[in-house]
Amino acid sequence: MTPDREPVGQAINSIIDALDAIACMTLVESTYEEVAAEEEDLKWIIKRTELILKLIKSRRAQIRAVQ
Repeated sequence: MTPDREPVGQAINSIIDALDAIACMTLVESTYEEVAAEEEDLKWIIKRTELILKLIKSRRAQIRAVQ
């Protein structure tokens, strides 16, 4: 780990906490519109997560092929 970033596990936990809070906001009438306004950016979160998972899967396949 480099000193200028938090560990990946900690960052992922922060992301999960933030997403949980946002999910709860969709259930509250006064904050629903604020969340709904970010729908496109929420889709980018899904796309980036899918990319990370594909890269992990690809790397694992490469490692297995070398072994």
